[in-house]
Amino acid sequence: MNAETIFAALTALDDALVLEAERHTFQKKRLWPRVAAAAAALALVVTAAGVGTGRIRLPGLGSSGHNANGDLYQSYEGPVFPLTAVGDASGVTTERTTTFDFSPYEQTEKSYVNGKGEIVTYHAYRAEAIVTDAYLLTNGTDVDRTLTLLYPAALRLYDGEAYLPALTVDGAATAAEVLAGPYAGGFTAAWGSREAGTANLSEPASWETYRDLLADGSYQASALAALPDLSQPVVVYRIDDYILPADAPEAASLQFRAVVDDARVRTFSYGANSFHRDAEERLGYGNGALTGAYARPFYVFVLGGDLAGYALQGYANSGAHAGTECEIGATVTRSETTLGAALGMALDDHQARRAALDEDDASILSILPRERAVACLAEHLRAYGVLSDAPMERYFAGMLEDMMECFWVRRVIYRRLTVTIPARGSVTVAAQMLRHPSANYPGGGRDASTQGYDLVTTLGSTLTFTAQRAALVHAEEVALLENDFGFDREGGVAVVTLDPAREHYGLRVRKNAAEP
Repeated sequence: MNAETIFAALTALDDALVLEAERHTFQKKRLWPRVAAAAAALALVVTAAGVGTGRIRLPGLGSSGHNANGDLYQSYEGPVFPLTAVGDASGVTTERTTTFDFSPYEQTEKSYVNGKGEIVTYHAYRAEAIVTDAYLLTNGTDVDRTLTLLYPAALRLYDGEAYLPALTVDGAATAAEVLAGPYAGGFTAAWGSREAGTANLSEPASWETYRDLLADGSYQASALAALPDLSQPVVVYRIDDYILPADAPEAASLQFRAVVDDARVRTFSYGANSFHRDAEERLGYGNGALTGAYARPFYVFVLGGDLAGYALQGYANSGAHAGTECEIGATVTRSETTLGAALGMALDDHQARRAALDEDDASILSILPRERAVACLAEHLRAYGVLSDAPMERYFAGMLEDMMECFWVRRVIYRRLTVTIPARGSVTVAAQMLRHPSANYPGGGRDASTQGYDLVTTLGSTLTFTAQRAALVHAEEVALLENDFGFDREGGVAVVTLDPAREHYGLRVRKNAAEP
Protein backbone atom coordinates (compact mmCIF):
# COMPACT_ATOMS: atom_id res chain seq x y z
CA MET A 1 0.00 0.00 0.00
CA ASN A 2 1.53 3.33 -1.05
CA ALA A 3 1.17 6.78 0.51
CA GLU A 4 -1.48 7.86 -2.01
CA THR A 5 -3.63 4.81 -1.24
CA ILE A 6 -3.39 5.45 2.50
CA PHE A 7 -4.26 9.11 2.02
CA ALA A 8 -7.30 8.16 -0.07
CA ALA A 9 -8.41 5.69 2.58
CA LEU A 10 -8.06 8.27 5.32
CA THR A 11 -10.03 10.91 3.44
CA ALA A 12 -12.79 8.37 2.75
CA LEU A 13 -13.47 7.64 6.41
CA ASP A 14 -17.02 6.65 7.20
CA ASP A 15 -18.99 9.70 8.39
CA ALA A 16 -20.14 7.92 11.52
CA LEU A 17 -16.56 7.16 12.51
CA VAL A 18 -15.49 10.77 12.04
CA LEU A 19 -18.54 11.98 13.97
CA GLU A 20 -17.68 9.56 16.78
CA ALA A 21 -14.15 10.96 16.96
CA GLU A 22 -15.50 14.51 17.05
CA ARG A 23 -17.86 13.58 19.91
CA HIS A 24 -15.29 11.53 21.79
CA THR A 25 -15.85 11.56 25.54
CA PHE A 26 -13.33 10.88 28.27
CA GLN A 27 -13.12 7.41 29.80
CA LYS A 28 -11.42 7.28 33.19
CA LYS A 29 -9.68 3.94 32.96
CA ARG A 30 -8.98 3.50 29.26
CA LEU A 31 -9.24 5.12 25.88
CA TRP A 32 -10.95 2.77 23.44
CA PRO A 33 -8.61 1.64 20.63
CA ARG A 34 -11.19 2.32 17.91
CA VAL A 35 -11.59 5.90 19.16
CA ALA A 36 -7.82 6.29 19.19
CA ALA A 37 -7.65 5.02 15.61
CA ALA A 38 -10.42 7.38 14.51
CA ALA A 39 -8.76 10.34 16.20
CA ALA A 40 -5.41 9.56 14.57
CA ALA A 41 -7.02 9.21 11.17
CA LEU A 42 -9.05 12.37 11.67
CA ALA A 43 -5.91 14.33 12.54
CA LEU A 44 -4.29 13.30 9.26
CA VAL A 45 -7.47 13.98 7.28
CA VAL A 46 -7.97 17.47 8.68
CA THR A 47 -4.38 18.52 8.19
CA ALA A 48 -4.00 17.06 4.72
CA ALA A 49 -6.34 19.68 3.29
CA GLY A 50 -4.23 22.47 4.76
CA VAL A 51 -0.78 21.39 3.60
CA GLY A 52 -0.65 24.04 0.91
CA THR A 53 -1.37 26.99 3.17
CA GLY A 54 -0.15 25.49 6.44
CA ARG A 55 -3.31 26.59 8.24
CA ILE A 56 -6.94 25.55 8.30
CA ARG A 57 -9.42 28.10 9.61
CA LEU A 58 -12.12 26.94 11.97
CA PRO A 59 -14.33 28.97 14.31
CA GLY A 60 -14.59 28.99 18.07
CA LEU A 61 -11.00 29.44 19.27
CA GLY A 62 -9.63 31.60 22.05
CA SER A 63 -7.36 34.59 21.74
CA SER A 64 -3.87 34.28 20.34
CA GLY A 65 -0.70 35.06 22.18
CA HIS A 66 2.98 34.28 22.54
CA ASN A 67 5.62 33.19 25.04
CA ALA A 68 3.37 30.42 26.30
CA ASN A 69 6.00 28.89 28.57
CA GLY A 70 7.89 32.07 29.34
CA ASP A 71 8.04 31.42 33.07
CA LEU A 72 8.32 28.19 34.99
CA TYR A 73 5.28 26.27 36.18
CA GLN A 74 5.08 25.25 39.80
CA SER A 75 3.98 21.82 38.57
CA TYR A 76 5.47 21.01 35.17
CA GLU A 77 4.22 17.85 33.48
CA GLY A 78 6.72 17.77 30.65
CA PRO A 79 6.25 18.17 26.90
CA VAL A 80 4.81 15.82 24.29
CA PHE A 81 7.87 14.10 22.80
CA PRO A 82 8.31 12.93 19.19
CA LEU A 83 8.48 9.34 18.03
CA THR A 84 12.01 8.04 17.45
CA ALA A 85 13.72 4.97 15.99
CA VAL A 86 16.45 2.72 17.30
CA GLY A 87 19.21 2.23 14.78
CA ASP A 88 19.26 3.14 11.11
CA ALA A 89 16.08 4.82 9.82
CA SER A 90 17.55 6.16 6.59
CA GLY A 91 15.24 6.18 3.60
CA VAL A 92 12.18 6.72 5.81
CA THR A 93 10.54 10.14 6.07
CA THR A 94 7.95 11.20 8.62
CA GLU A 95 4.97 13.54 8.80
CA ARG A 96 3.68 14.32 12.29
CA THR A 97 0.30 15.69 13.41
CA THR A 98 -0.30 16.38 17.12
CA THR A 99 -3.89 17.02 18.18
CA PHE A 100 -4.90 18.52 21.53
CA ASP A 101 -8.47 17.48 22.34
CA PHE A 102 -10.09 19.49 25.15
CA SER A 103 -13.28 17.42 25.42
CA PRO A 104 -12.49 16.39 29.03
CA TYR A 105 -12.98 20.08 29.92
CA GLU A 106 -16.66 19.78 29.00
CA GLN A 107 -18.70 20.85 31.98
CA THR A 108 -21.04 18.23 33.42
CA GLU A 109 -23.63 18.34 36.18
CA LYS A 110 -23.17 16.05 39.15
CA SER A 111 -24.97 15.65 42.44
CA TYR A 112 -24.69 14.08 45.87
CA VAL A 113 -26.82 13.71 48.98
CA ASN A 114 -25.63 15.81 51.91
CA GLY A 115 -25.96 15.07 55.60
CA LYS A 116 -29.49 16.51 55.65
CA GLY A 117 -30.66 14.17 52.92
CA GLU A 118 -30.76 17.01 50.40
CA ILE A 119 -29.62 16.57 46.81
CA VAL A 120 -26.83 19.03 46.06
CA THR A 121 -26.01 19.68 42.40
CA TYR A 122 -22.73 21.10 41.18
CA HIS A 123 -20.77 21.58 37.98
CA ALA A 124 -17.58 19.61 37.29
CA TYR A 125 -15.00 19.08 34.57
CA ARG A 126 -11.57 17.51 34.22
CA ALA A 127 -8.60 19.76 33.52
CA GLU A 128 -6.89 17.31 31.20
CA ALA A 129 -6.41 17.04 27.45
CA ILE A 130 -6.47 14.00 25.19
CA VAL A 131 -3.40 14.14 22.98
CA THR A 132 -3.22 12.19 19.73
CA ASP A 133 0.25 12.16 18.20
CA ALA A 134 0.09 10.65 14.69
CA TYR A 135 2.98 9.82 12.34
CA LEU A 136 2.88 8.92 8.66
CA LEU A 137 6.08 6.94 8.02
CA THR A 138 6.96 6.64 4.33
CA ASN A 139 9.57 4.23 2.97
CA GLY A 140 11.27 5.83 -0.02
CA THR A 141 13.40 2.77 -0.79
CA ASP A 142 12.78 -0.28 -2.99
CA VAL A 143 13.00 -2.75 -0.10
CA ASP A 144 10.82 -3.28 2.96
CA ARG A 145 12.15 -1.53 6.06
CA THR A 146 11.63 -2.95 9.56
CA LEU A 147 12.13 -0.35 12.28
CA THR A 148 12.19 -0.55 16.04
CA LEU A 149 10.32 2.52 17.23
CA LEU A 150 10.21 4.20 20.62
CA TYR A 151 7.47 6.53 21.76
CA PRO A 152 8.61 8.56 24.80
CA ALA A 153 6.29 10.16 27.35
CA ALA A 154 7.00 12.25 30.44
CA LEU A 155 4.94 10.85 33.31
CA ARG A 156 4.93 9.13 36.67
CA LEU A 157 4.48 5.38 36.75
CA TYR A 158 1.71 5.73 39.32
CA ASP A 159 -0.25 7.93 36.89
CA GLY A 160 -1.62 4.60 35.72
CA GLU A 161 -2.78 3.00 32.51
CA ALA A 162 -5.11 5.85 31.48
CA TYR A 163 -2.12 8.17 31.05
CA LEU A 164 0.13 5.65 29.32
CA PRO A 165 0.29 6.27 25.55
CA ALA A 166 -1.90 3.75 23.69
CA LEU A 167 -0.38 2.91 20.30
CA THR A 168 -2.01 1.97 17.00
CA VAL A 169 -0.47 0.91 13.69
CA ASP A 170 -2.64 1.70 10.65
CA GLY A 171 -5.55 2.17 13.02
CA ALA A 172 -5.21 -1.18 14.84
CA ALA A 173 -4.25 -1.34 18.50
CA THR A 174 -0.83 -2.85 18.99
CA ALA A 175 1.10 -4.22 21.94
CA ALA A 176 4.14 -2.18 22.87
CA GLU A 177 6.65 -2.92 25.59
CA VAL A 178 6.95 -0.39 28.41
CA LEU A 179 10.47 0.68 29.39
CA ALA A 180 11.16 3.18 32.16
CA GLY A 181 14.06 5.60 32.26
CA PRO A 182 15.48 6.65 35.65
CA TYR A 183 14.27 9.57 37.75
CA ALA A 184 14.45 12.68 35.57
CA GLY A 185 15.19 15.22 38.32
CA GLY A 186 17.56 15.87 41.18
CA PHE A 187 17.53 16.86 44.84
CA THR A 188 17.63 20.07 46.79
CA ALA A 189 17.74 21.31 50.37
CA ALA A 190 14.81 21.28 52.76
CA TRP A 191 12.40 24.18 52.37
CA GLY A 192 13.69 27.30 54.05
CA SER A 193 17.25 26.06 54.29
CA ARG A 194 20.00 28.44 53.22
CA GLU A 195 22.48 25.62 52.79
CA ALA A 196 22.85 23.03 50.06
CA GLY A 197 21.20 19.73 50.73
CA THR A 198 19.42 16.69 49.32
CA ALA A 199 16.38 16.39 51.57
CA ASN A 200 13.79 17.33 48.92
CA LEU A 201 13.09 16.32 45.35
CA SER A 202 13.87 18.81 42.61
CA GLU A 203 11.79 17.58 39.69
CA PRO A 204 12.07 18.94 36.12
CA ALA A 205 10.60 22.45 36.01
CA SER A 206 10.91 23.25 32.30
CA TRP A 207 11.26 21.60 28.91
CA GLU A 208 14.92 22.62 28.88
CA THR A 209 15.52 20.14 31.69
CA TYR A 210 14.30 17.35 29.42
CA ARG A 211 16.33 18.75 26.54
CA ASP A 212 19.50 18.49 28.60
CA LEU A 213 18.46 15.08 29.95
CA LEU A 214 18.05 13.55 26.50
CA ALA A 215 20.83 15.45 24.73
CA ASP A 216 23.56 12.80 24.53
CA GLY A 217 21.39 9.66 24.29
CA SER A 218 22.58 8.21 27.60
CA TYR A 219 19.17 8.53 29.25
CA GLN A 220 17.45 6.57 26.49
CA ALA A 221 20.26 4.00 26.61
CA SER A 222 19.67 3.48 30.33
CA ALA A 223 15.99 2.84 29.68
CA LEU A 224 16.83 0.27 26.99
CA ALA A 225 19.56 -1.43 29.00
CA ALA A 226 19.25 -5.06 30.08
CA LEU A 227 17.72 -5.74 33.46
CA PRO A 228 20.29 -5.34 36.25
CA ASP A 229 21.85 -8.23 38.09
CA LEU A 230 20.01 -8.50 41.40
CA SER A 231 21.41 -11.86 42.46
CA GLN A 232 23.60 -10.45 45.26
CA PRO A 233 23.03 -12.40 48.51
CA VAL A 234 21.02 -10.68 51.24
CA VAL A 235 20.51 -11.78 54.84
CA VAL A 236 16.94 -11.20 56.06
CA TYR A 237 15.85 -10.72 59.67
CA ARG A 238 12.08 -10.97 60.10
CA ILE A 239 10.73 -9.64 63.40
CA ASP A 240 7.14 -10.60 64.38
CA ASP A 241 5.00 -12.51 66.92
CA TYR A 242 5.33 -9.71 69.46
CA ILE A 243 5.03 -10.54 73.16
CA LEU A 244 3.84 -7.61 75.30
CA PRO A 245 3.04 -7.46 79.03
CA ALA A 246 -0.62 -7.04 79.91
CA ASP A 247 -0.04 -3.46 81.08
CA ALA A 248 1.90 -2.37 77.97
CA PRO A 249 0.64 0.97 76.63
CA GLU A 250 -0.90 1.17 73.15
CA ALA A 251 2.05 3.31 72.00
CA ALA A 252 4.61 0.66 72.93
CA SER A 253 7.30 0.02 70.33
CA LEU A 254 10.11 -2.42 69.64
CA GLN A 255 13.58 -1.68 68.30
CA PHE A 256 15.89 -4.07 66.46
CA ARG A 257 19.42 -2.84 67.17
CA ALA A 258 22.86 -3.70 65.85
CA VAL A 259 26.32 -2.24 65.33
CA VAL A 260 27.00 -1.80 61.61
CA ASP A 261 30.24 -1.28 59.72
CA ASP A 262 29.25 0.60 56.55
CA ALA A 263 32.53 -0.32 54.90
CA ARG A 264 31.52 -3.96 55.09
CA VAL A 265 27.72 -4.18 54.88
CA ARG A 266 24.69 -2.06 53.98
CA THR A 267 21.38 -2.37 55.78
CA PHE A 268 17.84 -1.36 54.84
CA SER A 269 14.38 -2.20 56.12
CA TYR A 270 10.75 -2.78 55.23
CA GLY A 271 7.79 -2.54 57.59
CA ALA A 272 9.71 -0.55 60.20
CA ASN A 273 8.33 2.88 61.05
CA SER A 274 11.25 4.37 62.92
CA PHE A 275 15.01 4.58 62.53
CA HIS A 276 17.78 5.48 64.94
CA ARG A 277 21.54 5.82 64.54
CA ASP A 278 24.14 7.20 66.91
CA ALA A 279 27.80 8.22 66.75
CA GLU A 280 28.95 4.71 67.66
CA GLU A 281 27.39 3.36 64.42
CA ARG A 282 24.67 1.64 66.35
CA LEU A 283 21.46 1.61 64.41
CA GLY A 284 17.93 0.64 65.25
CA TYR A 285 14.88 -0.11 63.14
CA GLY A 286 11.66 0.02 65.07
CA ASN A 287 7.99 -0.83 64.87
CA GLY A 288 5.37 1.09 66.80
CA ALA A 289 2.42 -1.01 65.63
CA LEU A 290 2.59 -4.15 67.71
CA THR A 291 -1.06 -4.93 68.49
CA GLY A 292 -4.44 -4.82 66.80
CA ALA A 293 -5.25 -4.43 63.12
CA TYR A 294 -2.09 -2.47 62.37
CA ALA A 295 0.33 -5.03 63.79
CA ARG A 296 2.66 -6.33 61.14
CA PRO A 297 6.12 -7.89 60.89
CA PHE A 298 9.10 -5.80 59.91
CA TYR A 299 12.27 -6.79 58.12
CA VAL A 300 15.93 -5.80 58.30
CA PHE A 301 18.02 -6.66 55.24
CA VAL A 302 21.82 -6.93 55.21
CA LEU A 303 23.78 -6.79 51.96
CA GLY A 304 27.47 -7.66 51.74
CA GLY A 305 27.72 -9.94 54.79
CA ASP A 306 25.92 -10.35 58.07
CA LEU A 307 25.49 -8.61 61.40
CA ALA A 308 27.88 -9.47 64.18
CA GLY A 309 24.88 -9.58 66.48
CA TYR A 310 21.65 -7.82 67.34
CA ALA A 311 19.45 -7.00 70.30
CA LEU A 312 15.75 -6.25 70.85
CA GLN A 313 14.62 -3.42 73.07
CA GLY A 314 11.06 -2.47 73.97
CA TYR A 315 9.84 1.03 74.83
CA ALA A 316 6.66 2.36 76.39
CA ASN A 317 6.25 4.85 73.56
CA SER A 318 7.12 5.22 69.87
CA GLY A 319 9.95 7.67 70.56
CA ALA A 320 12.33 5.06 71.98
CA HIS A 321 13.49 7.56 74.59
CA ALA A 322 15.87 6.60 77.38
CA GLY A 323 14.00 5.94 80.60
CA THR A 324 10.95 4.49 78.83
CA GLU A 325 12.37 1.00 78.32
CA CYS A 326 10.07 -1.96 78.95
CA GLU A 327 10.04 -5.70 78.35
CA ILE A 328 8.76 -6.63 74.90
CA GLY A 329 9.66 -9.83 73.13
CA ALA A 330 9.41 -11.04 69.53
CA THR A 331 10.41 -13.88 67.25
CA VAL A 332 13.40 -13.10 65.01
CA THR A 333 13.77 -15.37 62.01
CA ARG A 334 16.98 -15.25 59.99
CA SER A 335 17.02 -16.36 56.35
CA GLU A 336 19.00 -15.77 53.18
CA THR A 337 17.77 -14.59 49.79
CA THR A 338 18.83 -12.32 46.93
CA LEU A 339 18.52 -8.58 46.51
CA GLY A 340 15.94 -9.04 43.74
CA ALA A 341 13.80 -11.37 45.85
CA ALA A 342 13.96 -9.05 48.86
CA LEU A 343 12.88 -6.04 46.81
CA GLY A 344 10.21 -8.08 45.07
CA MET A 345 8.73 -9.18 48.39
CA ALA A 346 8.60 -5.58 49.61
CA LEU A 347 7.05 -4.37 46.34
CA ASP A 348 4.37 -7.07 46.36
CA ASP A 349 3.42 -6.31 49.94
CA HIS A 350 3.40 -2.56 49.31
CA GLN A 351 1.10 -2.99 46.30
CA ALA A 352 -1.23 -5.30 48.21
CA ARG A 353 -1.52 -2.80 51.06
CA ARG A 354 -2.25 0.05 48.66
CA ALA A 355 -4.94 -1.99 46.96
CA ALA A 356 -6.53 -2.80 50.33
CA LEU A 357 -6.67 0.88 51.24
CA ASP A 358 -7.86 2.20 47.87
CA GLU A 359 -9.53 -0.06 45.33
CA ASP A 360 -9.20 2.62 42.62
CA ASP A 361 -5.47 3.00 43.12
CA ALA A 362 -3.66 2.34 39.86
CA SER A 363 -1.05 -0.34 40.40
CA ILE A 364 2.22 0.19 38.61
CA LEU A 365 2.11 -3.51 37.79
CA SER A 366 -0.81 -2.81 35.45
CA ILE A 367 1.58 -1.02 33.08
CA LEU A 368 5.06 -2.19 34.07
CA PRO A 369 6.07 -5.87 34.22
CA ARG A 370 6.97 -6.94 37.73
CA GLU A 371 10.61 -7.62 36.91
CA ARG A 372 10.98 -4.10 35.52
CA ALA A 373 9.21 -2.60 38.53
CA VAL A 374 11.67 -4.39 40.82
CA ALA A 375 14.54 -3.14 38.64
CA CYS A 376 13.16 0.39 38.91
CA LEU A 377 13.13 0.14 42.71
CA ALA A 378 16.67 -1.28 42.72
CA GLU A 379 17.92 1.50 40.44
CA HIS A 380 16.56 4.19 42.77
CA LEU A 381 18.02 2.43 45.82
CA ARG A 382 21.43 2.11 44.19
CA ALA A 383 21.50 5.61 42.72
CA TYR A 384 20.13 7.59 45.66
CA GLY A 385 19.53 5.30 48.63
CA VAL A 386 21.70 3.46 51.12
CA LEU A 387 23.19 1.25 48.41
CA SER A 388 24.73 4.36 46.86
CA ASP A 389 28.18 5.60 47.82
CA ALA A 390 26.60 9.01 48.50
CA PRO A 391 22.99 8.50 49.67
CA MET A 392 20.58 11.43 49.53
CA GLU A 393 19.52 12.86 52.89
CA ARG A 394 15.95 12.06 51.88
CA TYR A 395 16.68 8.33 52.07
CA PHE A 396 19.23 8.18 54.90
CA ALA A 397 17.07 5.83 57.00
CA GLY A 398 17.18 3.02 54.44
CA MET A 399 13.43 2.36 54.58
CA LEU A 400 12.10 0.76 51.42
CA GLU A 401 8.78 2.55 51.95
CA ASP A 402 10.64 5.81 51.23
CA MET A 403 12.19 4.32 48.11
CA MET A 404 8.76 3.40 46.74
CA GLU A 405 8.40 7.03 45.71
CA CYS A 406 10.50 6.07 42.69
CA PHE A 407 7.13 5.18 41.16
CA TRP A 408 5.78 8.67 41.89
CA VAL A 409 8.66 10.79 40.59
CA ARG A 410 8.75 12.17 37.06
CA ARG A 411 10.63 10.23 34.41
CA VAL A 412 10.53 9.46 30.70
CA ILE A 413 9.01 6.12 29.77
CA TYR A 414 9.33 4.54 26.34
CA ARG A 415 6.88 2.32 24.49
CA ARG A 416 8.80 0.04 22.14
CA LEU A 417 7.32 -1.58 19.06
CA THR A 418 8.48 -2.94 15.70
CA VAL A 419 6.86 -2.00 12.39
CA THR A 420 7.56 -3.02 8.80
CA ILE A 421 7.10 -0.34 6.15
CA PRO A 422 6.70 -1.82 2.67
CA ALA A 423 8.91 -0.66 -0.18
CA ARG A 424 7.61 2.66 -1.53
CA GLY A 425 4.78 2.41 1.00
CA SER A 426 3.65 4.02 4.24
CA VAL A 427 2.52 3.09 7.73
CA THR A 428 0.63 5.27 10.20
CA VAL A 429 1.69 5.01 13.84
CA ALA A 430 -0.35 6.97 16.40
CA ALA A 431 -0.11 7.44 20.15
CA GLN A 432 -3.06 8.61 22.22
CA MET A 433 -2.86 9.59 25.87
CA LEU A 434 -4.39 11.70 28.58
CA ARG A 435 -2.18 14.58 29.62
CA HIS A 436 -2.23 16.38 32.94
CA PRO A 437 -1.63 20.08 32.36
CA SER A 438 1.31 21.99 33.72
CA ALA A 439 -0.05 24.40 36.30
CA ASN A 440 0.54 26.93 39.01
CA TYR A 441 -1.15 26.39 42.34
CA PRO A 442 -4.00 28.57 43.58
CA GLY A 443 -2.45 31.72 45.00
CA GLY A 444 0.70 30.96 43.03
CA GLY A 445 0.80 34.33 41.32
CA ARG A 446 0.59 34.97 37.60
CA ASP A 447 -1.69 32.63 35.63
CA ALA A 448 -2.50 30.55 38.71
CA SER A 449 -5.87 29.59 37.20
CA THR A 450 -4.52 28.47 33.83
CA GLN A 451 -3.16 25.20 32.51
CA GLY A 452 -0.31 24.67 30.07
CA TYR A 453 0.43 22.09 27.38
CA ASP A 454 3.55 21.95 25.23
CA LEU A 455 5.49 19.81 22.78
CA VAL A 456 9.00 19.45 21.41
CA THR A 457 9.47 18.92 17.70
CA THR A 458 12.54 16.73 17.24
CA LEU A 459 14.10 16.39 20.69
CA GLY A 460 15.69 12.96 21.04
CA SER A 461 14.35 11.73 17.69
CA THR A 462 16.41 10.14 14.90
CA LEU A 463 13.56 10.32 12.36
CA THR A 464 13.61 12.66 9.35
CA PHE A 465 10.57 14.94 9.52
CA THR A 466 9.23 16.44 6.30
CA ALA A 467 6.23 18.08 8.00
CA GLN A 468 4.89 18.73 11.49
CA ARG A 469 1.48 20.11 12.36
CA ALA A 470 -0.61 20.76 15.46
CA ALA A 471 -4.39 20.93 15.80
CA LEU A 472 -7.04 21.74 18.39
CA VAL A 473 -10.26 19.74 18.90
CA HIS A 474 -13.17 20.78 21.15
CA ALA A 475 -11.46 24.12 21.67
CA GLU A 476 -14.85 25.60 22.54
CA GLU A 477 -14.43 24.13 26.03
CA VAL A 478 -11.53 26.43 26.86
CA ALA A 479 -10.35 29.99 26.42
CA LEU A 480 -7.11 29.88 24.51
CA LEU A 481 -4.76 32.35 26.14
CA GLU A 482 -1.19 32.93 25.07
CA ASN A 483 0.33 30.41 22.68
CA ASP A 484 3.25 30.29 20.32
CA PHE A 485 1.79 27.62 18.01
CA GLY A 486 -0.05 30.30 16.06
CA PHE A 487 -3.61 29.21 16.95
CA ASP A 488 -5.80 32.29 16.60
CA ARG A 489 -9.41 32.99 17.58
CA GLU A 490 -9.92 36.06 15.45
CA GLY A 491 -8.44 34.33 12.41
CA GLY A 492 -10.14 31.01 13.23
CA VAL A 493 -6.87 29.09 12.98
CA ALA A 494 -7.28 25.62 14.49
CA VAL A 495 -4.53 23.78 12.58
CA VAL A 496 -1.01 25.09 12.13
CA THR A 497 2.20 24.00 10.46
CA LEU A 498 5.16 23.76 12.83
CA ASP A 499 8.80 24.42 12.07
CA PRO A 500 10.85 21.30 12.96
CA ALA A 501 13.86 23.60 13.36
CA ARG A 502 12.11 25.24 16.30
CA GLU A 503 12.61 23.11 19.39
CA HIS A 504 9.54 23.89 21.48
CA TYR A 505 5.92 25.09 21.27
CA GLY A 506 3.51 25.78 24.13
CA LEU A 507 0.08 27.15 25.00
CA ARG A 508 -1.99 28.11 28.01
CA VAL A 509 -5.72 27.57 28.41
CA ARG A 510 -8.44 28.31 30.94
CA LYS A 511 -11.75 26.52 31.29
CA ASN A 512 -14.53 28.68 29.87
CA ALA A 513 -16.75 30.19 32.54
CA ALA A 514 -20.05 28.42 33.17
CA GLU A 515 -23.03 29.89 31.35
CA PRO A 516 -25.56 31.64 33.65
